[in-house]
Amino acid sequence: MSDSSSFRLGLRWKTGICVVGISLLLSGILVPIGKGKVEMLSSSSATLCEARIDARFRLLPGMPKPRWIVFCDFDETYFAHDRSAQNWKAKVRLEDYLTATCPSTGILFGLVTGSSLEEVLQQMGGSQMTLLPHFIASDLGTEITYFDQNVTCRPDWTWRDRMASSGFSKEAVRRMVEALRLKGVDLKPQPELRVAAYKKSYFLEGRDPEGDQKALSLIRELAAANALGLNISRCNPKAGDPEGSYDIDFIPVPSGKERVVQYLLSQNGLAAEDAYAFGESGNDIPMLKVVRHGFLVANATEEAKALHDQVTGEPYAGGILQVLEAAF
Repeated sequence: MSDSSSFRLGLRWKTGICVVGISLLLSGILVPIGKGKVEMLSSSSATLCEARIDARFRLLPGMPKPRWIVFCDFDETYFAHDRSAQNWKAKVRLEDYLTATCPSTGILFGLVTGSSLEEVLQQMGGSQMTLLPHFIASDLGTEITYFDQNVTCRPDWTWRDRMASSGFSKEAVRRMVEALRLKGVDLKPQPELRVAAYKKSYFLEGRDPEGDQKALSLIRELAAANALGLNISRCNPKAGDPEGSYDIDFIPVPSGKERVVQYLLSQNGLAAEDAYAFGESGNDIPMLKVVRHGFLVANATEEAKALHDQVTGEPYAGGILQVLEAAF
């Protein structure tokens, strides 16, 4: 891939003061992460920009021929919204472990999340997380972005082309949501930091178990009839979701967390037994099932634990670290 189709990250100083934050030009949107001023340097290419990153951010060593891939959900798995001292220390230990161990073990480490790339980076910048992974598969695996020691942030164009040719239509989603409303199923749009190209997310307010199941069955039926991929999971209030509601995500059929895991394994010539995956909610279960080593962290939702019985002994980053230290 040429530099003209990449986004550069660099370290710069202005008038003796390190510019704070990460800035990415993504889909025409400049997204500042952290506090302070961020400037962009233009180049001869309209798609090439240079952003500043402060010295607290680290990049994992490049991994051109990985022997393993570790996939982690972000919210409430890798990133704990409960910012206790215990969780903070576990996060630091995990970051230090990955920095020291990835080169010798051949681990390619990345995040697979329902959040957008901008949301993930804002959370990282705002909580003093210092390590950028090798990749982030965002928006329920509909977008993949790579980071490496060449200080380059670049999208996976092959995967993006696959999404573009999937036939996914937001107009079809709009019509389906209106049809559901007329049948008494009211979906509320979820707030978005930016408009995702290949994902549209809603909340369904939970009422009673029987009524909920009827509504969810109707959503599944209409999604299938409209050739739309669908993710349904219980909301997690710890991550800021409404209590007692459901996440309803419409995505292209050839996407989702499990599909992006399979794609990245194939792209790197690896198999299911060469992968670890960690999650905490119902929408992580398909990802955990397509690898040999799939774990829920100890703080996972009861919904998820009812569907998957391999659970770490520790919550959040501590659980991830516990498994990786035992394995490597």
